[in-house]
Amino acid sequence: MVPESVDGARVIMYASVFGGARGASRVARVAICQYPEEQGFYLFSCDEEFHSLGDTWHENLEQAIERAELEHHEVSARWFYPPGASAVEPDDVEKDLDR
Repeated sequence: MVPESVDGARVIMYASVFGGARGASRVARVAICQYPEEQGFYLFSCDEEFHSLGDTWHENLEQAIERAELEHHEVSARWFYPPGASAVEPDDVEKDLDR
């Protein structure tokens, strides 16, 4: 089951990783998340249960997606949104942050 948050940050979108990543063979999932009151996004590398194995910070959602797809080529067509969330475009999320 997909959690609402990873390491306290709200899950925006996530993907399963097949075949591992460069130097990160335990990574089974990636999640792009955001902490409350923060403008940036975190790309979490996670195990099968969404326990964080590490993260990187990104100025915007688009950069986080690009980093995930660079590290895990197979995730580009496999992004999902948590239950109850609707699909968003990077610009939509950033507009919501400005409110």
